[in-house]
Amino acid sequence: MAGEMIDLKAFDLHAPELARQFRASEQDLPRSGQPPSSAGAGSSRR
Repeated sequence: MAGEMIDLKAFDLHAPELARQFRASEQDLPRSGQPPSSAGAGSSRR
């Protein structure tokens, strides 16, 4: 199972709009030097 997860991207695992948000956050990291906001982090975890 874990081997099947290798090389998967956010677009393979999430709805397109959510994947775009993740990608935008990842792109902001090098520019800002700050980690993404934790607002709402983990709210969808079970």
